[in-house]
Amino acid sequence: MCHLSHSYHSGACLYFTFAFVGGEDMLAEYDVVKSAIQQAFVDNGGTISHHHGVGVEHSPWLEQDISAEGVAVMRGLFSAVDPGDNFNPGKVVPAERELVE
Repeated sequence: MCHLSHSYHSGACLYFTFAFVGGEDMLAEYDVVKSAIQQAFVDNGGTISHHHGVGVEHSPWLEQDISAEGVAVMRGLFSAVDPGDNFNPGKVVPAERELVE
C-alpha cells in the first residue's frame, strides 16, 4: 500500500507499507526489498528524506542523495561539534563502508 502523506512544491512524500508471509528470515527478506525500493527511488531522482530526516535505514544512500562533498561537509560539522562521536554515532552520517555506491 502507499499513501501520500505530505505535499511540497518540489514533490510529494509517499509512505509505502508492505508485508511478508512467513519465511526463514523475514528481516533479511525485508532488507532485500527495502534496498531495491530505495535504490529505485534514488535512481529515478527521488530523495531519501523529508521532514523526519534520513534515519538509519536510508543513510547508506546519503552520498547518492546529497553528493560526496555534501557528506564530507556533514562529517566535518559532526567532527567539529561532537569530536568524541557521543551523540548518535553513525545514525545521521553512515560510516564510509556503509554507503551504497
